[in-house]
Amino acid sequence: TIRHDFDSSEDCQAFVGALNSRDEKQPIVTEEAEAAAEQAAAELLAELGLDNPTDEVPISDDAVKKSKKKKGGKAKKKKRK
Repeated sequence: TIRHDFDSSEDCQAFVGALNSRDEKQPIVTEEAEAAAEQAAAELLAELGLDNPTDEVPISDDAVKKSKKKKGGKAKKKKRK
């Protein structure tokens, strides 16, 4: 692996663009390969318990309630006087 450090994102994009232009042929993705990749991704998400892509948690057959996400990061420490 070769590491490149760039001064700006534009320099990085130009470098990647130059690499891509050398190899004009793009890899061919078949429908079967794409379906296999989607299936593998779905299985991995299910295995990790992340298979529900929405923030909805079913509470009954007819109702769906949005789950509440925690906001913010670490709690700030209060200064002692």
